[in-house]
Amino acid sequence: MNDQSGQEGAAATAALRRRLHRMGVSILAVGILAVAAAYFRAASDGDSGALGYEIVDGKAYPIMPGDSKSYERQMELVGGTTNVLAAEFSDWFAGLWHGRKLAFTLGTLSVGSSLACFFLSRHLVYIPPPEDKSGGGKA
Repeated sequence: MNDQSGQEGAAATAALRRRLHRMGVSILAVGILAVAAAYFRAASDGDSGALGYEIVDGKAYPIMPGDSKSYERQMELVGGTTNVLAAEFSDWFAGLWHGRKLAFTLGTLSVGSSLACFFLSRHLVYIPPPEDKSGGGKA
């Protein structure tokens, strides 16, 4: 391997590092703007789908369909304990994409993605291609 291709590889690695670093900064900046927009535009976490309200110490709390024991019992009879756990997981995951929880979800995703870009740009190493020792290369 000649010195020229090693320098070209190192230059390409440096360019890729800069590109990954810029991508991380861009993802973080756009993520912060998206978080701010989602947080301030979101209504308080809504009570859509509430069956009614329970008042405790002067404060109203929504009664959701999944909060009743009879609902959980019916779910367990139909599909077992796994069905109840899957329904709870599905409700939790769907809740991440509404209201102010969306802002926190976006923040987590953007910070995680930008940290991944920063990590990759920091730990990227140039590995030269192996030399062809077969002697059957092109002249």
